Amino acid sequence: MGYSDLGCMGSEIQTPDIEGLAAGGLLMTHFYNAGRCCPSRASLLTGLCAHQAGVGDMTENRGYPSCRGYLNKACVTVAEALQWAGYTAALAGKWHVVADPNGFIKQSCRKCGLERRQQILSFI
Repeated sequence: MGYSDLGCMGSEIQTPDIEGLAAGGLLMTHFYNAGRCCPSRASLLTGLCAHQAGVGDMTENRGYPSCRGYLNKACVTVAEALQWAGYTAALAGKWHVVADPNGFIKQSCRKCGLERRQQILSFI
């Protein structure tokens, strides 16, 4: 599903629940696609440029603050912001914004405000 498939973005497809959320809150209309999955995902989760979030080049640590391969401690995810407002956030799908997929996944999901998860593990 793309953004243009939502009723609130002009589609002929009716999405009443999403349209209700958009009418009563914030509607995000701009997003920078980095052309690769990890940096784009980091931007979507944080609202920052992927380099500002620390995932400028996939999940490999390149030794630069902008390319550490994981979300840095200074950025706030949308899940954290929602959690602070009393919501529960969950992950369904591919996490893939951390350098170490073995020991760091649980900690990073919870650190980022995701209380529940059903994820696809990626060992690329």
